[in-house]
Amino acid sequence: MFVSCEETPKLESMKQSSSNRSAAYVIKPVLKAMRVLKCVGDAGRELSLAGICRIVDLPKPTIYKYLRTLIAAGFVLYDAECECYWLGPNAWSLGRTVNPSLRVREVARPIMDHLRDRFGETINLGVLHDDEVVYLEMALCRQALRMQATIGAHDPAYTT
Repeated sequence: MFVSCEETPKLESMKQSSSNRSAAYVIKPVLKAMRVLKCVGDAGRELSLAGICRIVDLPKPTIYKYLRTLIAAGFVLYDAECECYWLGPNAWSLGRTVNPSLRVREVARPIMDHLRDRFGETINLGVLHDDEVVYLEMALCRQALRMQATIGAHDPAYTT
């Protein structure tokens, strides 16, 4: 498609208005709650409220309300003894339903095992999401000293 110089501002205006319309439908508190949930999930371990606040960079009372809501929905669990949070059963259940028709893990696993056995290294399977790699599967090498990611963890794409 050829676009003349006179049409360029019109196209830019259309892109901006489309973007503004999409942003109008984003519910900011839900988006922030999802940031809290992602923080808890990405940690791969228990986190304190203060730890979540440092990572997410939202006010403590706001994060506390989001966590209480996520607990009520079963997406986050809380241990009063250690005062820490981690992913709940509904988060795991939801994660298992992602793209079941692709079966990419089952298809890739024999190839990953072959590569691990041939080269003696850990093999990670990941997908690109924005500018991060999300790990879906891994075939661990048999060496004691090895690099190991966590399934479901995110790393910046430029580091992998």
